[in-house]
Amino acid sequence: MKKSIFFTLCALLLSNIFCAPPASAQLVTGMAYIENGNVVKAKEAARREAMRSFVEQQVGVSVNAESETENFLLVRDHIVAKSEGFVIVKKVVKESNDGVYFTVVLDLEAGAKPIAAAQMDVKTMLGALDRNSSRGSMDIAITDENADATWDWSSYMVAALKSQGFGRIKRNDAILNFLGSGNNLRMNKLQLYPELRRIGRMEGTGAKAIVRGSLRLARPAQAANNAYVATAQAAIEIIGYDSNNVDAMTRYATAVGMTADEAEANAKTLALEETAKGLAEQAAVTVQYEEQGGKREIETVFVFQNLYDKVGDSETILAALESANCEVDRSVFGADNSFSVAVYTQEYNKLQDVVRAVLQQLRSNYPNAINEDSGDIGATKTIIRLR
Repeated sequence: MKKSIFFTLCALLLSNIFCAPPASAQLVTGMAYIENGNVVKAKEAARREAMRSFVEQQVGVSVNAESETENFLLVRDHIVAKSEGFVIVKKVVKESNDGVYFTVVLDLEAGAKPIAAAQMDVKTMLGALDRNSSRGSMDIAITDENADATWDWSSYMVAALKSQGFGRIKRNDAILNFLGSGNNLRMNKLQLYPELRRIGRMEGTGAKAIVRGSLRLARPAQAANNAYVATAQAAIEIIGYDSNNVDAMTRYATAVGMTADEAEANAKTLALEETAKGLAEQAAVTVQYEEQGGKREIETVFVFQNLYDKVGDSETILAALESANCEVDRSVFGADNSFSVAVYTQEYNKLQDVVRAVLQQLRSNYPNAINEDSGDIGATKTIIRLR
């Protein structure tokens, strides 16, 4: 668990990034709040928290540099998300449910080679993102009700989005300084959005949108059964630089800690993680049109429905998009047998032309593929049913 709201996080640098720790095993406790009586969800959250605490201990000494913090978070979350092969659960020592919290004690083991492999996986992923994700890049500006923590939370959101496959994500300090000066409260949205776009363009980051967000406690930490529980709210807006579209998302998260500060920091961490996952699940982008070299660039999201074989269907879809001269920014599978792909292209004048070309390429494999949403300027996604 986190020991401070100010993100005194752990990392040990290896060459450019991290140094692998020695092999070790230990008993680790994880605890989660049982929300709305959902014991199954709380059990999974407790196991994940135990795993996360263990990985933090394995990978670290305290760091303060922004890039080191981001890299540490990426490695930690990568190991937790894909724990098999990196961390071994030797034994579930104890599980308990007191009606408020679910607690688990795990006997965990990790060696130097698996941790080093995870670090190299992340290094490779970051390199691929930098090479292949020149579109869909975003400036990040997350403000916290505690102004001193604003910078750390913005850095955390950078790492959370990178872990979801978003490329070229960067904290925008100029926008944070502007919002931190009280303008966030003094200006209405008709005044605020143009000013944020102006500041972002002056910075020249090449980003396509701003992720502007606020983080607050929806329910401050309260003592319960010798621990604390808190609920946080993360509300974000994706503001396009080259369009007037704004997408909004709000997520709540409840977490526990042995101190009030720890519970509140954990809740805010989870709330930001949920917004990052939400962006990935929706493949949310603002559709933008701009002139580049005399050609109009179009960005949109295709949502392909009725997949039977995720691997086979997704490979066929990606090949069809490539044949239709669409560059893929990122993609994600949905829980409803869908596959969302964010693309951009300069080969067409209208979104309808892009959709027509993609359908033409798909129908050699999916003769019954149809467009269920007539995309046009201002549309945020185009739904295509394969079968």
